[in-house]
Amino acid sequence: MLPVLFFWRHTLGWGTLGDQDAVFWFFPAYKFVAEQLRSGHLPLWSPFLYSGSPIYAQWQAGALDPINWIYMIGTTARTLTLAQELSFAISLVSTFLYARSLGLRRRAAVVSAVIYSLSGFQVGRTLYPGFIHIVALLPLVLFFTERLYRRGRRQDLIGGALVIAWQVFAAHPQPLIYSSLLVCAYALSCVLFRSEEA
Repeated sequence: MLPVLFFWRHTLGWGTLGDQDAVFWFFPAYKFVAEQLRSGHLPLWSPFLYSGSPIYAQWQAGALDPINWIYMIGTTARTLTLAQELSFAISLVSTFLYARSLGLRRRAAVVSAVIYSLSGFQVGRTLYPGFIHIVALLPLVLFFTERLYRRGRRQDLIGGALVIAWQVFAAHPQPLIYSSLLVCAYALSCVLFRSEEA
């Protein structure tokens, strides 16, 4: 519920959470995908971009990102705000889970989640919704990496792989590369430099 309170003006409909690219580039792509799906067509091609463009393959549309499926309800400023707030909520939960997996107490995990999820960096990126979706999922990938290191269970490998697939479907290439590099470095440091028992 914290994103709903933190962005209370947007929650009440006094503004849209996201501006510039979120409104003028991403939102029309989300709207086109939702309209195509509601009419029973796969959103493979858009005649409205340039001289025609493959919309299903474009990262701006994020057609396979589960957060963007919210636009099937309707494509309004309210659903854009709701999708953004949902991203921040996912970020809070995933950071909390990761902090707890490191052994932090509940209060410290909550503080960590608030600092990471509602930082100026993330709030300032609301103009790139796909960016926020990937950054929100990053601590969850670290959570599964930590659990895989400690327990070595197949479920953790599958969980981490599913979250990484979700990041790929969120489709913003830059944070996906950042996230992948961080997780690879984290996993490597666990294997090479950590001495505690798994």
